[in-house]
Amino acid sequence: GRPLLGFMDMDGNWLGAPCWADVLLFNDDMAAVQCPDTGLWGYINQHGETAIPPQFLDSNFFNHGLTFVQKPDSPADWYAINKQGAFVTGPWRSIDHGRRGMLVVQDAQHRWALLDLAGRIKLGPQTLPDDLDEDGRLEQLNDAYRTQRQALAERLKDAPLAQRVAELNPQSERDLAE
Repeated sequence: GRPLLGFMDMDGNWLGAPCWADVLLFNDDMAAVQCPDTGLWGYINQHGETAIPPQFLDSNFFNHGLTFVQKPDSPADWYAINKQGAFVTGPWRSIDHGRRGMLVVQDAQHRWALLDLAGRIKLGPQTLPDDLDEDGRLEQLNDAYRTQRQALAERLKDAPLAQRVAELNPQSERDLAE
């Protein structure tokens, strides 16, 4: 059979025994690994320890503390999970990292939305032209989000400082840690 895969540190020492059918490279201190017995994907940390047991049909790289996975009982849908394996958002037909720490998602009705890293909808969902490529979709969503934020800033220009900060920046470091 095919040899099993694993990871080595910079000194050539194995991070645990090579025991995976397939692997994705480390990103954000996590690497996706595929179980040779089940074909399901999970994640290991930078020490080679299982952080999230293999349980997903498909997996991606971690970025900003999140990754995107497909569950065996819902193969058409994508979910965002954090480094503890907790589901942050989903199901979505499509999900990807956008700009400035936002997620770009598509729902079952083929509408697009922007979410923050906590899974809260910041814009949309809205229908976009079918002929847009990934960059075009992202540009349109970002333009709409910027317009929405400018309108909010204009509406709040005479509000007390605390209200302006709370409404314009609801995503605090504390929110991201939850």
